[in-house]
Amino acid sequence: MPEIQTSPQAMGGLVRAMLAHAWSILSFKHHGQGLRLGDLSLLIFGFVAVLFVFATASITPSSPDGHHPLVAGAITAAIFACCFTFCGRACVAGFILMTIATEPVSIVLRLVGLGGAVDTAFTLWVLVAQLVFFFRAAGAESRA
Repeated sequence: MPEIQTSPQAMGGLVRAMLAHAWSILSFKHHGQGLRLGDLSLLIFGFVAVLFVFATASITPSSPDGHHPLVAGAITAAIFACCFTFCGRACVAGFILMTIATEPVSIVLRLVGLGGAVDTAFTLWVLVAQLVFFFRAAGAESRA
C-alpha cells in the first residue's frame, strides 16, 4: 500500500514535477511525455497561469503604456484556447506550465531593474524553447 502524503508533501511533489518539466522545455529536451492532463486539471492550471500573467501585468508592466492587466489575462486565455484546439493537449499543458514557471522570473527581473535587455533575452529564450517544444510535442501526439 502506498504511503499517505500530507498536503504540503503532495504540493511539494507537484511543484518539483512542474519545475522539472519546465526546465526540460527550457533546455530543449522535452518531447511532450508526461503532460497528459485531464480537462479539469488543464482548466485549473490554465486559470492559475492567467492569474500569474495578470499579476505580472499588474505588478511590473513591461512598458508604461502596456495593456491593462485584464486584457493581458484575456489574451493569454485566448492563446491557451487556440493552442488546445490546434496543437493538442500536451502542447497547451507545456505552454501553461511554462507560463506558471516563467512569469515569477519576469516579475523578479523587472523589480531588480533588469527589465530591459535581460528580460527581453529571457522572453526570447522562453519563446524559442516553447516553439521547439510545440513542434516536438505535436509530432509525438500525432504519432500516438
